[in-house]
Amino acid sequence: MNFITRDNAALHFKSQHIEAKVDNCIAKISIKQVFVNLTENLVEGTYVFPMETNVKSTTVSKIKFQLGDKEIKSKIVRKNEARESFEDAIARGNAAFMAEEIEETPDILKMTVGGIQPAQEVTVTITVLQVLEVECGAY
Repeated sequence: MNFITRDNAALHFKSQHIEAKVDNCIAKISIKQVFVNLTENLVEGTYVFPMETNVKSTTVSKIKFQLGDKEIKSKIVRKNEARESFEDAIARGNAAFMAEEIEETPDILKMTVGGIQPAQEVTVTITVLQVLEVECGAY
């Protein structure tokens, strides 16, 4: 997982916290990563999250970005509507994000975040649900 700006510079990785809970045969895994814009510029970045391709029953259930004290939650809409809404928000000077699967590589979830202020922290929280398979009587 990395966070790259349009000019191919990486946002500074600050910290990571992973929490996993298992209830019966469902694992709920939350990954929280914090990045910092160390540049003196307003930037747009792309966050890339690898999906587990050899597990048939893994689903991203929640995506949340926090830019400073502003929280942006995910909402599922059609691709063209998402792109238009994202571009409108950025043009108005607001922070926004858009997530999309890359058709050529369906094991990658790409999220574009715009409106990242200089010295601003960006917190990414992704929650994944996975059905666990029983092997030899255990998960």
